[in-house]
Amino acid sequence: HAISCLDHPHICALYDVGQQADTAFLVMQYLEGETLTRRIERGTLPLREALTIAIDIADALDHAHRSGIVHRDLKPGNVMVTKSGAKLLDFGLAKTFAVTAPGGLSLLPTASANLTAQGAILGTFQYMSPEQLEGHEADARSDVFAFGVLVYEMVTGRKAFEATSQASLIAAILEHDPSPIRTLQPLAPHALQRVVHQCLAKRPDDRWQSARDLVTELRWIVEAAPESSVAVSGRVGRWREISIAVTGLAAGVIVAAAAAWFVPRAGSRPVHLAIPFDTIATIAPVTARNPLAISPDGQHVVLSALREGSRHLYVRSLDEPTAREIAGTDNADSPFFSPDGQSVAFFADGMLKRVALGGGTPQTIVAAQEVRGASWGADGVVVFPPTFTAGLSSVAAVGGPIEALTKLNTEQKEKTHRFPQVLPGEKAVLFTIGPTDVNSFDDARIAVLSLETRRYKVVVRGATFGRYVAGGHLLYARGGALFAAPFDLQRLEVTGAAVPIIEDVAMSTQFGAAAFDASANGTLAYLPSSHEAVRSHVVAVDRTGRREALLETDALIQDVAPSPDGTRIALNLGAANDAIWLFAIARKTQTRLSFRDGDSHAPAWTPDSRYVTHGVSHPTGVASDAADGSGRSEMLFTSDHDIVFCTWSPSGRELMYQESNARSGWDLWVFSTVDHHRRPFLQTPFNEGDAAFSPDGHWVGYTSNESGRDEVYVRPFPGPGGKSQVSTAGGSVPLWSRDGREIFYRRGASVMAVPVHAGESFSAGAPRLVFAGTVASPPFAFRTEYNVTPDGRRFLMIERQQSGMLQHVNVILNWFEELRKHAASAR
Repeated sequence: HAISCLDHPHICALYDVGQQADTAFLVMQYLEGETLTRRIERGTLPLREALTIAIDIADALDHAHRSGIVHRDLKPGNVMVTKSGAKLLDFGLAKTFAVTAPGGLSLLPTASANLTAQGAILGTFQYMSPEQLEGHEADARSDVFAFGVLVYEMVTGRKAFEATSQASLIAAILEHDPSPIRTLQPLAPHALQRVVHQCLAKRPDDRWQSARDLVTELRWIVEAAPESSVAVSGRVGRWREISIAVTGLAAGVIVAAAAAWFVPRAGSRPVHLAIPFDTIATIAPVTARNPLAISPDGQHVVLSALREGSRHLYVRSLDEPTAREIAGTDNADSPFFSPDGQSVAFFADGMLKRVALGGGTPQTIVAAQEVRGASWGADGVVVFPPTFTAGLSSVAAVGGPIEALTKLNTEQKEKTHRFPQVLPGEKAVLFTIGPTDVNSFDDARIAVLSLETRRYKVVVRGATFGRYVAGGHLLYARGGALFAAPFDLQRLEVTGAAVPIIEDVAMSTQFGAAAFDASANGTLAYLPSSHEAVRSHVVAVDRTGRREALLETDALIQDVAPSPDGTRIALNLGAANDAIWLFAIARKTQTRLSFRDGDSHAPAWTPDSRYVTHGVSHPTGVASDAADGSGRSEMLFTSDHDIVFCTWSPSGRELMYQESNARSGWDLWVFSTVDHHRRPFLQTPFNEGDAAFSPDGHWVGYTSNESGRDEVYVRPFPGPGGKSQVSTAGGSVPLWSRDGREIFYRRGASVMAVPVHAGESFSAGAPRLVFAGTVASPPFAFRTEYNVTPDGRRFLMIERQQSGMLQHVNVILNWFEELRKHAASAR
């Protein structure tokens, strides 16, 4: 009768009490849902859901306590989870009644009839306060203790007190404290750990003194944590389900922050998390790069992410609700951690740099023209490929001279050596041998280099992005899936069959980077593939920012170069082996121009609009094709170094292009069509590129990072003479107006214009904004990502649209246990 007086939205209503013949009955509210016990059996609850249920139950307890009723048997089986919230069931005895002695606890009214005697005792004892177990009177603070045990189980997936016998369980409750919540659920807020810890105090006087205090504290925790700070759900299932459980949180696990290469104990269950990067526009796409890295201790994830068309590095701690930007990481890509996890290295603006994780000014390590991965060994040496066509080299992480480690074997059709990983012990390096065809990885190989003999051998064929993980396995990517094979670190050999681990990992469609990383203590982070279609557009934007769509395609457009006569646009389409296509503006038709093996890129028109020259990869050099499709493709010259972007002088006698060098970075070279000789135009320790001739051919605009960031400069051609800076506050990719009175350049997503005088001498006025943010395309290595029409009235821009862009990283804690299970199933 006392309980029937409780009227609360989170207490199951008791409408009547009666007796029919020899049968006593209760008339109770009908509820649709499941018990909290069943819900926990399906997997650890998301923090947001667990906190919501906890607030409902604490509020119900507060109402009961104010009405003079103590529940005494609070446990998951006595909580129903319904669509309208949690409901507290089956109260024990009213406070005015006598307290049942410990010897009768197995006969409590709420004991489930289908449990064994031992199960009934354990199922009840595990939520009993110390004073109840000692036979003392229970009060509201006893319910507070049980409430702490219940919340602990919801959040971690484990019972706070466990034992194999009644005696040892009672001893555990009376004498021991459970493991802190955050050792089992790293995403749990510090405040929640404090709340539960105080609930579980042994002495009632040391606990929260009322359920109302709990309601206040829990509501504050929810309000302090953003909705997106924890995105979790569901169960640990088969490995196929794991790749689909983007927002999955499985049962709890002890994540040990132990020494490097620590392997967690067998039997610990994996935890699946989706770590939101909610402060960012979108995670940078996987092109030639891996945008993701995880610290050796598994506590921090660093991402290269896009905001307003510009890449930066963001770091997210697993126990913090939001990500923060790492200052000074403009245009940063392919991050990787130092062995101690205190610093992050990355590629930006043709340089390999490092920065403290906590912030500070980035330090340049060495020039590195191509982003193809790097690895920081425990001996303080970084291994990286300095250029696209070079082998691996090493350099001290503090900077200094570089040392060549490998050389490409052209007889074995080795195109690149990339994605290195220094193996434990610093005696060997794992790396990927790039395929001949950049669009197919059937002939990609994973090799291991002995730093003692400087010889390397192939260990896996038809795979890319190899990574060794503690416990003796080699991970690698193939066809968008992640595989694992047993690997002997002493013999440097694969010793068994590979098994699939995750089916859906984001990969570069061109260069084979796979977006995953593993910590030393058993945490795996990866990006799932995005299956949404990417649409590329060529748009014409006038000086007011008004845009007109010219071309839309499912292929990836990476270059746009209008012909001097204004009738066609040369495009590099990411289809048909990255060929050069011509788009007729008036007829809206496109025709393939280049048919060479390998990729063709960076098209440039001759001044008479008769030929299109472009970079090629097999062999590396520059080729020329007649724009009308007649005749054979002609190779103008070849080079042992990477070549990107070409531009013709107005006379048609000189072709200027960018060429990489392991020591001097990107340099500007000139090819003469008169004597067919090549010579450097500008070769410095800095990176120069994006060259553009003035209409009279006497001046060259270009981009250089000599000031520490990209700026636009102008020099006389063919020289000699000094330089003049044109841009301010950063700039790249200069273009001249047809009359030579303006220079346009890019500043992030904006287009700037500078009035100039280019006669016997050169002078520049103040930059002004032409338009901002109309089209924001990711920065690429080729300056033909945008261009100006011959009449100077409009700008040709590339726009890419992809729905469902990723804004989270999948993280699996203690995933070594899954790896063991998959390996065992393959045997």
